[in-house]
Amino acid sequence: MLIVTGSLTLNGSVGWRGVLLVGNDITSNGNNAVAGATVSGLNVKLGTYVPDANANGTKMYNYDSCEVAKSTTTMGALVTLRNTWVDNWVEY
Repeated sequence: MLIVTGSLTLNGSVGWRGVLLVGNDITSNGNNAVAGATVSGLNVKLGTYVPDANANGTKMYNYDSCEVAKSTTTMGALVTLRNTWVDNWVEY
């Protein structure tokens, strides 16, 4: 998993397997291939301006659930704790 708070620039022949989370824009030059998940422009949620992304050359951005699962399995999970409770909310 690659988390970038600003802008991300990919130059040359770059490959990535996993998750790309980018706060601003992505500038992609050359022959780039990404297998997994790519999300950019996340800083919009903070109320900041995000410039348009630029893509020059040959690109392959493919969503791959297996690569996403491999990159997020070590992030953690919900774990039950002793002497605690959970409140189930009714759906309306």
